[in-house]
Amino acid sequence: RILFHGQEIFSYCTTPSINFNSIDNKTISCLSIKDIVSIYFPWSSIKQFIQICRNKQITIYKPDKSTSSDSTLRLINIEQLENNWNFILKELLPDKQILSQKYNYINRLSLINN
Repeated sequence: RILFHGQEIFSYCTTPSINFNSIDNKTISCLSIKDIVSIYFPWSSIKQFIQICRNKQITIYKPDKSTSSDSTLRLINIEQLENNWNFILKELLPDKQILSQKYNYINRLSLINN
C-alpha cells in the first residue's frame, strides 16, 4: 500500500508487454483504476475515467490473458496519473468540490503557519 493524495491505496508493479522481448524489462508502478475511481471519484464511472485517461494518452495496462489475474483489473501508471492529476480533478470534480478542496488546503496552510 502507498499513500496517494492523502489516501492509502494498493500499488501494483507491471512490465509493458512490448518489452518482453527486449533487454530492458523495467518495472512500472501502477494503481488500480477501480480503486482510484472508488476512492477519489465515487460519483463517476470507470468508463468515464478511462476515457479521460485515453484523451490524455495515459497508458492503461490489462493483465495478460495467459495469467490467472483478475481479467477486469485495469492498471494505470502512477507517474502518468500524477502528471495529469489536476486535469483529471477538473474533469471529474464538480466545481464546488474543487473550490472546497482549495479552501480546505488554504485553511490547513494557515493553521500550520500560525
